[in-house]
Amino acid sequence: MTALSKAGGVTLTDDEVARFWALIDVGDEDECWVWKSRGYQRDGKPHYPYFQIYRNGKRFVVGADVLALALKLGHDDFDLAAHSCDNKRCANPNHLSAGTPSSNARETWARIRVRARERGQLVFKEL
Repeated sequence: MTALSKAGGVTLTDDEVARFWALIDVGDEDECWVWKSRGYQRDGKPHYPYFQIYRNGKRFVVGADVLALALKLGHDDFDLAAHSCDNKRCANPNHLSAGTPSSNARETWARIRVRARERGQLVFKEL
């Protein structure tokens, strides 16, 4: 594993990698692997799962999805970890891909439209 630029250049030890995977409910390849720990709180509700790393009295925080993808790719030189499952608590590397905010928004809206069309909820207006 190369240094994590998103976590202050920290390189994870084998023990930290093992601790990270222990916080994830690993299932089958096609299932969401859900983050078991509490994660970041917004308005008292779990919002964003993250992993903490400590070095020399400093705390570094990296998103669970970002770390899972970085471990798969061997680097974290990407804007964000895009979820094909739209589950922000998922850390299954098979559900994650390197993306940008704009590509992630496009792909998310495309999936929403497909799901709505499949349920017969997508309505087109004639102009």
